[in-house]
Amino acid sequence: MTNEPKNNNISEYLTDGNVDGTAERLNDFSSDVVLLQKKSISHDERRNYKDSVFVDLFYTDENAGENLLSLYNALYDDSLTDIHALKGVRLENVLYMPFANDIAFTVESKKIILGEHQSTLNRNMPLRCLLYVAREYEQLIPVRKRFRTKAAQLPTPYFIIFYNGNAEQEKETLLSLSDAYQEKSDSGTYALELEVRMININQKASHPILEKCPVLKEYSEFVEHVRACGNDEQKLTKAVKECIKKGILSEYLDRKSREVINMLIGEYDYEMDMQEKQEEMREEMEEKLAEVRAEYNAKLEEEIAKAKAEAEAETEKAKTLFASLVRKGLLSAKDAAAEIGVSEETFLKWIE
Repeated sequence: MTNEPKNNNISEYLTDGNVDGTAERLNDFSSDVVLLQKKSISHDERRNYKDSVFVDLFYTDENAGENLLSLYNALYDDSLTDIHALKGVRLENVLYMPFANDIAFTVESKKIILGEHQSTLNRNMPLRCLLYVAREYEQLIPVRKRFRTKAAQLPTPYFIIFYNGNAEQEKETLLSLSDAYQEKSDSGTYALELEVRMININQKASHPILEKCPVLKEYSEFVEHVRACGNDEQKLTKAVKECIKKGILSEYLDRKSREVINMLIGEYDYEMDMQEKQEEMREEMEEKLAEVRAEYNAKLEEEIAKAKAEAEAETEKAKTLFASLVRKGLLSAKDAAAEIGVSEETFLKWIE
């Protein structure tokens, strides 16, 4: 711990071929899918990223600076003691909200750490981090420096996911941007690569970082207690009280118990709302896909019937032509049948 003033809120000084017409209809369907996806994104933009216990602990609480310093030292086996070496750089502008990370900070202006807490797996995190860090560099590097001959000095990026979902995961997993590339490199190297370190902070995973960062360990224990409660205010209140008795985030929970309970309820409501939105979007997409399929099948049947009628008309013309030639003695029945592609017996029945 440092001897910095008690009011060390990190947010104060640490400054997201077809049947005719079907191709067009499929394009329309694609547009509909995009619109449905935008509904989900716009909903995600409305999430208040500060309204989570994890973010509050490590980014906005009055003790967040000390907690974040402890977390950083645990992540990188460092021994920093100056809390002012960390500078918060999370993008707050609404323009960037779709890319917002839970925590983002630089360390002595040499490193930039982008971290996110997740209870569900997301294999697109390398892509999301790429978009986010690009925005960060736009903010950190003045335009004039980008056009100088001398290379601009960039803080080295590090990307972390703190995972505590129910799905079984290894203690630590490395997610790579190149995993999503359609064309793989024979050498295993790429012009653009980005790696995200996913750390399982569940108690049963026993990741060493939990012993190195006491506040993270207590947060993990707190989540275990809360997870058993569900979205019930009385049970959540009981879980918070039990954690205080057991010394789990006791000072923090004793000081902010009402606020924490509200945050937990909000998080549950958000996750449930997102699940409902995703289910609604899936159902709408299935309905639209069914409409496209029905329209395609109808057009296909129409085209098949039309082609069949045209083929029958051509066959009748051929029958008439070859029958005339046979009657005039210009062609034998056998040769006429062969030209039409039927047996001589069948041909003779046609012209009787």
